[in-house]
Amino acid sequence: MTTQRSDLYSGPTPQDLDRIPEDLKQLPQWVLWRGADKVNEQTGEVKLNKIPIDPQTLKHASTTDSETWGTFTQCIAALPIALEEWETVDSQGYRGGGIGYVFNVDDPYFGVDLDHCRDPGTGLIQDWACDIIQHFDTYAEVS
Repeated sequence: MTTQRSDLYSGPTPQDLDRIPEDLKQLPQWVLWRGADKVNEQTGEVKLNKIPIDPQTLKHASTTDSETWGTFTQCIAALPIALEEWETVDSQGYRGGGIGYVFNVDDPYFGVDLDHCRDPGTGLIQDWACDIIQHFDTYAEVS
């Protein structure tokens, strides 16, 4: 079975960062993520797996351990360093990286993950997903 490498993600653009709500930016619930291919053993489909990384140590983070999270500012400062290191150390396994917000049980926020709803070529979102996004009238992004 032949697998193909997932797309390389080079990190968020300044415009991406500007769209993130200030309320989220103020909370110390941020991690870096390092992209790695995850292969479905049955279909051979390759998906981007986002491995959480502590922005202070550049070691694995846990979405259930707030000691491994950082601030938005720490993540933005650490991301270029991490991307360069990951590309240099493991160029074969390198799939890019980015930043991510970690939801927790005490959080006033929640997320909804709408898979397979956007045409990657055109960017068009299916009607059922648009209905959900409009219902919540909130911040949304492509991940």
